[in-house]
Amino acid sequence: MKKITILFIFLFGLAISHAQEICGTPEPKIKGSLTIIDPSYLNRNTPVCINIYYHIIRNSSGIGGINQNQLELITDDLNLQFGNHDITFTTSGFDYIDNTNYQTINNSTEAANLAQVNNFSNSINYYIVDSLWNVGNGFVAGTAINIPSNNLVIRSDRVFLSTSPHEIGHCLNLWHTFQGTASGTSGCAEAINGSNCGTCGDRVCDTPADANTGNSGGYSPDIDNYMSYYINRDEFTIGQADRIRQSLASSTLLQQVVAPICNAGIDGPNEICLGTPTTFTFNNLPVGASITWSYPTNRMYVISGQGTSACTLSSFTSGTNNIITATIVDNGVTTVFQLSVNILYGGSSTTPTIIVSPNSPNNLICCGQTYSFEHAICASNCSNIEWNHTVYSSNPSDYYAINDTGNTAIVTINKNDYSPFIINSKARNLPVNCGNPSSWSNGITRYYGVISARFSGSDKDKTNLNKQSPLLERFINSTNTLEVEKVDLYEWMNAQFSDRNLNQNEAEHIINLLSKENQFSSVKIEIFNLTGFNVFSKEMHTSKVSYNLSYLTSGIYFIKYSYGGEIATNKIIIK
Repeated sequence: MKKITILFIFLFGLAISHAQEICGTPEPKIKGSLTIIDPSYLNRNTPVCINIYYHIIRNSSGIGGINQNQLELITDDLNLQFGNHDITFTTSGFDYIDNTNYQTINNSTEAANLAQVNNFSNSINYYIVDSLWNVGNGFVAGTAINIPSNNLVIRSDRVFLSTSPHEIGHCLNLWHTFQGTASGTSGCAEAINGSNCGTCGDRVCDTPADANTGNSGGYSPDIDNYMSYYINRDEFTIGQADRIRQSLASSTLLQQVVAPICNAGIDGPNEICLGTPTTFTFNNLPVGASITWSYPTNRMYVISGQGTSACTLSSFTSGTNNIITATIVDNGVTTVFQLSVNILYGGSSTTPTIIVSPNSPNNLICCGQTYSFEHAICASNCSNIEWNHTVYSSNPSDYYAINDTGNTAIVTINKNDYSPFIINSKARNLPVNCGNPSSWSNGITRYYGVISARFSGSDKDKTNLNKQSPLLERFINSTNTLEVEKVDLYEWMNAQFSDRNLNQNEAEHIINLLSKENQFSSVKIEIFNLTGFNVFSKEMHTSKVSYNLSYLTSGIYFIKYSYGGEIATNKIIIK
């Protein structure tokens, strides 16, 4: 037998510092009272819809950036935050800006320069970059170019956080709740009693005075407000919604971003094959409105449908960022919608992203029960999916079948044995008429355990289960007592691996343990001190043992379990 030398390395402390998230938006541009130009925006009961055009920043080779399928989710999230005030958003289009220099923005000047690229005056231009600049002990998570503005720049890891509605709020002329009150901000301070709330602070009276210091110095700020710097931001007040409407009524800049047609847009693929006719459809075209389609004439041409809501285009030159435009004229008002399309020629498809389906069962019941459930779904970049499945473990007496239905992998299994069912699934996109298959996606490996009368029926304390071998161990500090209990292999696996994804090492570990199922009888328990000297050695043949270790000198010790050919370790402290 080989002599095994074990080196124990201790990590006694880990210091983690969390940088503060900072808004890079400059001081408000309009500081006087708002002069109403169009009072139609002031009615709280009149819905207002605002266009958002997304710009995804990638490197100069067209790699990187947020997934385009997430853009509608950003819009949906904004609608959740503003929608209860009848202020909603619609996606007017998106494009890619392939320029490595813009992936990281180092200061406000670079942010302003980026906001001039592919800018559309009829939308809030939402630029998504990899990172923004650092300020002191924090980092800039997002910035509106001005207050008010139709441009903002935001880090890709902040688009689904409160940063997004915060910066949109700035674009719509909302100020920080601590404006003029906290140090380093211009303007007059709002009195704690709110007596000057209409002319100082953030000019909104139902947001209490805020010095950005929490409940101190007599202040009682609204720590849930999106326009604050507090952590759990999740609301806009009625007064803030009124200020947005007042700003729309008084700003010609903001009036341009209001969508006369809400929840409308161009439906169609963002990637088409060279020379393949493709139909693009405009949704929710108002009755009596006219529509004109335009496109890059150096690459595309109309086959049919000009002047209708469905236009079929084809292409004769490949290339990226081809802007298809639908110009709508309704009752004398012109609105422009755009869609960015890549024309592919012999390229590779985009790699899909696979996630576990939320309705997958945590456990199966043996025996004779049949289940049919979604195992995995394609969550993004799904076009023409090909699935690949590997069953790592299944008892020969079980019956199973895998049915691929488009973007979903459905598993049907009839359990006739207590052993677990373990399956890995991955997918790739096959080209449609052109290009090459994509790379295989991430793999989803799931452990489906079995609940049965074979087990003791007791719900084992997961916190005391050994993570490496089917053992339950407790060390009682007050009495220096070590308790060790053998656990049914399947019961232990269910507690360890059910209802989560497995990595490759875990899958291999499970398969190895299953192959040794008949070897789990005796357990050798050894205890070593810090110098590696063996101070305790016992063979455990019963199902449960208890050892009082008070005779050992106070200090740190290491336990080694040898069980069924597996080695597991732990640490205890003798007092």
